[in-house]
Amino acid sequence: MNTAAEYVIIPDSVSVIADGAFAGGKVKALFGNTDVVREYAKNNGLNVIQTRLS
Repeated sequence: MNTAAEYVIIPDSVSVIADGAFAGGKVKALFGNTDVVREYAKNNGLNVIQTRLS
């Protein structure tokens, strides 16, 4: 929460992102490939940038 980071890389091994994980911060986009990342971004008005990182 309250992070100054604008972009966050979420590894494929992450299976859950808690509600409000990035609340109050400046996050604009998540880098990741999983449904977890896409769903969290969709529900929180964030962009997703797909990566080849795992």
